[in-house]
Amino acid sequence: MAEGPRISEILSYAQGKTNRGKDTDISMRKIDSQYMGNLRISKEDTSRVSNTSTRISEYNNNEPKRNYLDEARERMRNRAKLARLEVQLLVYVFNTDDGKISFKERQSIKKYSVSLNKLITSKDMNDIIRMSKTPKSLNEILNFITTQDVSNEQISKALHLLEKICKRNSRYNKIILNLRSNLENLKMEGKNGEI
Repeated sequence: MAEGPRISEILSYAQGKTNRGKDTDISMRKIDSQYMGNLRISKEDTSRVSNTSTRISEYNNNEPKRNYLDEARERMRNRAKLARLEVQLLVYVFNTDDGKISFKERQSIKKYSVSLNKLITSKDMNDIIRMSKTPKSLNEILNFITTQDVSNEQISKALHLLEKICKRNSRYNKIILNLRSNLENLKMEGKNGEI
């Protein structure tokens, strides 16, 4: 069996730093399983590999430990809080324009609720469906925002979604502007970006 290239030759070839002539140049196609058993490992190659593994292990030891499950739960809780606010705002706007929620408005709320299906827990989903059936007053919504510690960013996202869903119907514009001004006044009263 032919003697294979050294590890340093393989590394230098991979980096484009070969010192061999054209006729003896190794190609990556030749570096396959037939050479793997015949690699000559020099002390230089061994130290290079051990130094690299030491650096990798030091890097891994310096990383803080993360609990991915807790992070996912926190994201789901925040998403559910935002969804509750968005549904309350939708129901408020749809109810305020004519005093009732029409079939098309109910379908818009249902379509939005279905889009949340995999993003929140089933308990939160049931809570949101229950909230969508009972209209809320503006004071109840403002109370929800203050008791649930909803951030300014979440309020902005909820208003953006509300405008996106209601943009085709101009009769909601006045209600949304009134709602936006009330929420901005509430933001001004908040401290350090939190309400």
